[in-house]
Amino acid sequence: MKTGIKFYNSVFAICIALSLSLCGQVKDETEKTGKAETRQESGSQKKDSKDSKDSKDSKDTKDTKDTKNSKDSKDTKDSKNSKDSKNSKNTKNTKDAKDSKNSKDAKDAKDSKDEKDSKDTKDETPVKVPRVSNSVLVAGDILLEADLLDFIDDFGKAYPVEKLRPVLSGYDIVFANLETPIGTHGKEAKDKPYVFMVNQDYAEPIKRLSLNVVSIANNHIMDYGKEGLDSTIDWLKENKIKYTGAGDNLNEARKPVIINQKGIDFVFLAYNERPPESFYAKKDSPGTTYADIKLITEDIKKYKTKANIVMVSLHWGIEQTLYPQRYQIELAHQIIDAGADCVIGHHPHWIQGIEIYKKKPVFYSLGNLLNGFYNKVEQDNFVAVLRYKGLKLRRIEILPMAGKNSMTDFQPYLLTGDNADEHLKLIKKISDRFSTHFVIKNNTGYIYIIDDEPNNIETRGRGQKP
Repeated sequence: MKTGIKFYNSVFAICIALSLSLCGQVKDETEKTGKAETRQESGSQKKDSKDSKDSKDSKDTKDTKDTKNSKDSKDTKDSKNSKDSKNSKNTKNTKDAKDSKNSKDAKDAKDSKDEKDSKDTKDETPVKVPRVSNSVLVAGDILLEADLLDFIDDFGKAYPVEKLRPVLSGYDIVFANLETPIGTHGKEAKDKPYVFMVNQDYAEPIKRLSLNVVSIANNHIMDYGKEGLDSTIDWLKENKIKYTGAGDNLNEARKPVIINQKGIDFVFLAYNERPPESFYAKKDSPGTTYADIKLITEDIKKYKTKANIVMVSLHWGIEQTLYPQRYQIELAHQIIDAGADCVIGHHPHWIQGIEIYKKKPVFYSLGNLLNGFYNKVEQDNFVAVLRYKGLKLRRIEILPMAGKNSMTDFQPYLLTGDNADEHLKLIKKISDRFSTHFVIKNNTGYIYIIDDEPNNIETRGRGQKP
């Protein structure tokens, strides 16, 4: 039994040894396998690390490339954007400049429109004008010379105007053309067939005519140069007679006379169209205002308002003719179109027709008021009275005047009876070419502007206020 136990113990021991041996081998194998796996894993990790590094390097390279490309792309894009931005800015600037210009043009246009609207508004603003009656008498040439002076010596200074003075009295404004320089000194103009000047004593009759204003724009006022002009102006100022149409320079010559009568301004402008040209005022030299339509228009535009009456005197035309030249008719129409209310003609020393153009009168020539010569061809004359109500011309009265010195002995007077009617018929005849509606009644001619029939206006004595 003991032997069997021993045997079993021996077998058990052997089994245990074998088991332990197998366990060791398994352990070795396991450790070996583990180490191999560890090595393999480590290698794999190294490989993975390398691959990772390569991948990272590749990725970094790619990223670097991409970054570079991205940067290049960004730079290109930025450059493009910068260029686009610059172009955009330039475009914007151009647009802004254009917009600014358009804005400025729009503003200017708006300002211009506003100014025009303002002007239109101003023009449309009603003007309150006194509804008062005014009378303006316009007369012809005053030429104190030659034979007339002998009559003054013989019969006194009042002689020439004794019969004329009552005709011119009783009117609000009296206007005529003074063609004789007044003075004693001056340089006589050369190469002129006639030169005139009277001293202050012989000018005395003019003071008695109740003249308010005279034109000195004519072809004789400079017969004795600046000295003669200056002495004439001094005499007129001394006797409180206003003047227009000549002066120390062109600006002075263009100055109007403005007479306020019962709240309404009457503006008188005067121009000379007759030679010599040396008599025309320049910027820095004395003389008369030349009858240039540009100057006349400028002056009318400067002084004309909605509340005044502008009268333009012209020294023009051909002497001793009954009809105006075509250019005179055109010039008169231009002057009325520019805004004048009346055109008053002098120089021919004969009467010429009367035209009503756009309800404004044109007296192409009034003839003489005082003429110093005996002359077989001289004619009778007329003065015209313009009757205004406020700014509206109601009618014109034509007063026929005796002017043939061989008959009057240098004392002009108002014609009456058949002599008056015959002369008025002549005035009507030479006015027919202008289709002027001319009515003769009580030795007076009437031209009605507002009322068509003379019966609508009460007929009053000549030379009397309405």
